[in-house]
Amino acid sequence: MTSDSELIMVPVTSRRQITRLSPLLIPLAQRRQATLVLLHMLQPHFGRLADASVAESWLQEAVQDMQAQGVAAQWQQKKGYNLAGMIREAVAELHPTLLVLSWQRKAGEEANGVPYDLQDLLLDVPCPLLIWRGNTSTSFRPRRILLPSAGGPNAAWALNLGRDLAAAYDGQLTLLSVQPQKADESRFREADQRIRELLAAKQVGTDELAAEQIHISLQRASSPVQGILDAANSGDYDLLMIGATQEGVLSRLLFGEIPDRVARQSDIPVVIIKRPLPRRITWARRTFMALQNATPTLSEAEKIQAYRAVRRDTRTDADFLTMVSLATLIATLGLLLNSPAVVIGAMLVAPLMSAIVALGLAVVQGDSKLLRLALGSAARGIALSVGVALVVGLLTPGDHQTAEMAARTSPTLLDLAVALASGAAGAYALCRKDVATSLPGVAIAVALVPPLATVGLALSQGDWTMAGGAGLLFLTNLVAIATAGGVVFLLLGFQPEGKRPARLRLFTRGWWVMLLLLALIASLLGGMTWHTAQVAARSRALQAAVRHEMAAMPGVELRRLSGAEGDGGELQVMIEVGSTRTLSSTEARALQDALTSALARPVALVLQVIPTTRLDARSTPTPTPAPPG
Repeated sequence: MTSDSELIMVPVTSRRQITRLSPLLIPLAQRRQATLVLLHMLQPHFGRLADASVAESWLQEAVQDMQAQGVAAQWQQKKGYNLAGMIREAVAELHPTLLVLSWQRKAGEEANGVPYDLQDLLLDVPCPLLIWRGNTSTSFRPRRILLPSAGGPNAAWALNLGRDLAAAYDGQLTLLSVQPQKADESRFREADQRIRELLAAKQVGTDELAAEQIHISLQRASSPVQGILDAANSGDYDLLMIGATQEGVLSRLLFGEIPDRVARQSDIPVVIIKRPLPRRITWARRTFMALQNATPTLSEAEKIQAYRAVRRDTRTDADFLTMVSLATLIATLGLLLNSPAVVIGAMLVAPLMSAIVALGLAVVQGDSKLLRLALGSAARGIALSVGVALVVGLLTPGDHQTAEMAARTSPTLLDLAVALASGAAGAYALCRKDVATSLPGVAIAVALVPPLATVGLALSQGDWTMAGGAGLLFLTNLVAIATAGGVVFLLLGFQPEGKRPARLRLFTRGWWVMLLLLALIASLLGGMTWHTAQVAARSRALQAAVRHEMAAMPGVELRRLSGAEGDGGELQVMIEVGSTRTLSSTEARALQDALTSALARPVALVLQVIPTTRLDARSTPTPTPAPPG
């Protein structure tokens, strides 16, 4: 880049901060021929804005010191309440090629104390950003620089900055590649080749640095974070420079990026290079953090207690099987009797809710044992419920299709919404003792056993259409409860252990599976909901058209109306009317033509006329003639 395009902006609050940053800023500005802009931010204290002139002297002194070292420098001041807002305004005005932030780690702290009003800036990076973390002094000279390399644009950017610092201090640059514990020699050779190609592409080692100043380190570790920390804390390096890596969206959303996690535990100063993230990740992280801040946080003891309760209720023991059988029996009888009250009673008895909520917790924890336990319990409960209902259906004579059964064979997006809300409420109630009494209401809101009982009854009659509809309703409830419950567990503070890669993999894969299933079900239910809405709209239009035409037919009263799709694409309409007069076939054809015109589609009309006699009790009765003789 040319000197006209390079501009490094550094928000500062004190002269001491500038002095601490000088070992980093001066070499970068010199080698890049960049202009340094010191941005001093003034915030009100106790309702009064600080005097801007107080800082002018040390700002001017800092600029003069930088200019004496051959660096173009200037300073500006911003006034406002919010640090991130002031920085964003300055970025929009100056368009810097690099923004440098820093804050000092306090003694005894594992993580750097990030100012609260700068957290928003880190979530939504406005331009290429360099973050300096750690304790440093004016005598600090970063000669031994460690640079983890995993590919991607941020790693290349970090390499450029690391090259400039190492050349400025005549130091050495070590590129680190962390490989899994089970990686073979071919994988190490591939990693070494990628690093050498990156060095060649950036021309590192040709002019700025000699070949002996560049080292490649290949290490095995249980995770990238652990491998980087092992090297950084070995005592062989002065500075760790790391670029944001290309991790999965879910992992970044929950844990932050690898550089943030490394900086919390590194014993040496850390420079993090970030570039603006895709808007979808920024939006998702903002939303997640807002929800997490609005949700009560569980203590570690409460998490353990909730986990044990979920695991205990998920076991497939005699009590679980007995209650599933009894709940299914009650639900099946309620469906056959067409009794909503009996069906509701079955919902309260069924223990399937705990097994399904456990699926969400298992994915969030990355706990494969709990996942196998929950899947096994759910599978046994499902098979047992369908089996019991099937047996009852085979033993019960007659037609089993009741209104209660039909109500569970055509799920829509509204059923999905109910299941999502119920799953969230169930997970929350399991973790919060104060609202645990709400669990029976949750069990009623989301029907798990009645759809399974409907499947069994439908199979006993060979009605695969009804069985498929009820099965889809149960699958909707299962996936929605597990997904919504998992989200609530995340917001309450549950998460997999970052040091165990197997749990992280299960967490990521499990979430993608649940979200994919949820999307597929939502799309399927969306189509069914649209079809249901279209049928309802056509029914309303038919009723309105028939009533309008009947109003012009004296002595005719509509009693019953039905419509169905014909094989030839026409609408088959059956109308039953009561009439005090005789209707002709001409009137029937006229009515059919009028409906065809009103509905803008062919109509096949069947008009059933029931003769009626109208008697007015208020009129004078006709005398009955006396019998002769």
